[in-house]
Amino acid sequence: GEYKEYCFAITSFIEGITLRDLLLGNIPHDIDDIMYKVGQLLAKIQTYKFNHAGFFDKDLNIKEKLSREDYVKFGMSALKYPIVQEKLSNRLIEKIQFYLGKDYEDFFPDSLENNLVHGDFDPANILVKNTNGSWEISAVLDWEFAMAGGQYSDMANMLRYAHKMPSSFEEGFTHGLKSSGMIFSNNWHINIYMLNIIALLGILIRSDSKSKPVQCQDIAELLEHMIEKLDESIDDQTN
Repeated sequence: GEYKEYCFAITSFIEGITLRDLLLGNIPHDIDDIMYKVGQLLAKIQTYKFNHAGFFDKDLNIKEKLSREDYVKFGMSALKYPIVQEKLSNRLIEKIQFYLGKDYEDFFPDSLENNLVHGDFDPANILVKNTNGSWEISAVLDWEFAMAGGQYSDMANMLRYAHKMPSSFEEGFTHGLKSSGMIFSNNWHINIYMLNIIALLGILIRSDSKSKPVQCQDIAELLEHMIEKLDESIDDQTN
C-alpha cells in the first residue's frame, strides 16, 4: 500500500515447504491424500463468485470482461508472434488453429462462469506442512494473476504436468473436487487441454528464446502433448 509519500508492505511468516518440493523430493508423503486436499481447497476457492468473468481492478471489481471469443482471439494472435513461429512446427501451429475454430469454441469458459480463479494454481504456489504425521496445506501464494472465470481454469494449471506424475496425482485431485460438490462435464479433459493451449501460448510469447531456451522447449513439448491428447479425446468422442 501507500501512505503519504511512502510505499509499504505487510508480510507474515507461514510455515511450510512448497508442494512442488514435496512431490519431487525424497520426503515421505501420500500423494493421493495431499492432492485430495488440494482438490478440496480449490473447490473452496471457487465458492467465491463475481458478477461475470473478467479481470479485476485494484478493488476487485471486474474492469475487463472475458468471453469465449476473447480466448480464441488471443490464441490466434499469439500464433503470429515470431517466437511462436520459431519454436513451433508448422504442423503444430495448424493443429492449434484448427482447435481454435468455431467447432471447439464452446470448450472455453463463457462470460457467465464467474468463480474466483487463482490464475497460477500449481504445486510451486502451494505451501504444505507436516502436522502430526499428515501433510496439510498451509497457504496458497502468488495471487497476482487472480481473475473471475471458469471452474476448469485452475484445474488446467494444476494438471499441466499430470502426465509426468503418478496417476494418483490427478485421481486424488479430481476426487477432492468432486467430493466437495464440483460437477464435471463429460468432456472435461478437452476443456483442460484447450485452456492449457491458451495459457502455454501466453507464456511462450512472453519468453526470451535466447535467455530461456529450456523453458521454450518445454512449452513446445507441452503444446505437442496437449494437441496429441486433444486428438485422442476427439476420436474417443466421435467413435
